[in-house]
This record gives sequence, structure tokens and C-alpha cells, in this order.
Amino acid sequence: MAPLPHIPICILAGGQSRRFGEDKALAELAGKPLLEHVLERVRGQTSGPIAINAPSPGSFERWGLPIIRDLLSDSIGPLAGILTAMEWASANGAEQVVTLAVDLPFVPLDFVEKLNAQGAPTIAVSEDRWHPVNGLWRVDQYGALRAQIDSRWHSAHSWAKRCKAALVTFDTEAPHVDPFWNINTREDLAKAEEILSGHQAGTAS
Repeated sequence: MAPLPHIPICILAGGQSRRFGEDKALAELAGKPLLEHVLERVRGQTSGPIAINAPSPGSFERWGLPIIRDLLSDSIGPLAGILTAMEWASANGAEQVVTLAVDLPFVPLDFVEKLNAQGAPTIAVSEDRWHPVNGLWRVDQYGALRAQIDSRWHSAHSWAKRCKAALVTFDTEAPHVDPFWNINTREDLAKAEEILSGHQAGTAS
């Protein structure tokens, strides 16, 4: 078996969860916090450190992982989290960093492997849709990303285009849901619960 890539992973949990009504990272899904589902799926994908990008340690301390706050005080969206992830990874001596959103309970188990095989910068694609928050970045892109943010271009899609990120396509597999389908609302959480319950029942039968 090939050794795991030693690439830091930063889970972006700094969103305001306006549509959800509370911090969705801590919302219970199938008996455990949404964040725990994501961690379970990515822990075995790297030998590098894993951090959580969140506005404050709060309830995240229970996981015993580094909690890194956004470098920027303005609420500009996920680019602030990617910028922060680059700075954190660089401070830890890494040349690359993986970022992914916290609301992805079905993130692929080969997520890091496929991104790493392509090389940074690269982002995930599924069902013909870009997911520019979920990608692999070189930490030396920090200056370029900071310049884009300072020029008030806060779109993750525009950043992916500007830095000429490669695209890696992930197919839909069991439990037959887009692996980058994300949870934004309570209805989404209920749907994820149904999907997981159905998949577990099918696995057990």
C-alpha cells in the first residue's frame, strides 16, 4: 500500500449558517455532530495534521484539533478560510494544504488522493458543478489570494479561475448521492439522515 500523502487538511467551519439557524457543524446527524462525519471520512486520507477553521474554539475543543481563526475580520466568505488555511499550513512547514467545507457528510474517501495526483492548485467537480472551496492549494499562492481579496473579489469561483485551478471529477457512488452535496438547511439535514439510514440498512441486509 502506498504511503498516505503528508498534506495538512483544514476543515472550513467558519460560516455563519444563516439558512440553518445555528452552527450546522455541531448539528446532530445520525447520532453525532456533522463535523464528526467529515472527520471520519478524511482522517485516513493524510498523515498530515488536521485543523478546524472556526471563529472561536467554543465547542470545537472537544476534538483536540488546532482551531484557527480567520486572519481577516470581515465576513467575506470561504476565501478567508482558504487564506487562513494557507497561512496555517505554511507555519507548519507544509507546501500545500487541502481545504473542504464542514457540511459535506459524503465527502469522497479518495478526496485527498485524487487531488494530490492532479497537483495543486486543483478543485473538486461533481455532476458538472465546480466546488471551489474544496481543493488543494499551494501555500505560496497566499499573496495572490490576498491580493484578490483586497481588490474585493470575494468569489471562490473567480479565485479558482484566476489561479487556473485544475478540475478533478468525483463520481456519485453509494449511497447514490453527489459526494459534494452540502447541508444548508434543516430539510437538508433530514434528507441526509434518510440517506444514511437507508444506506446503513442496505449494508446490513
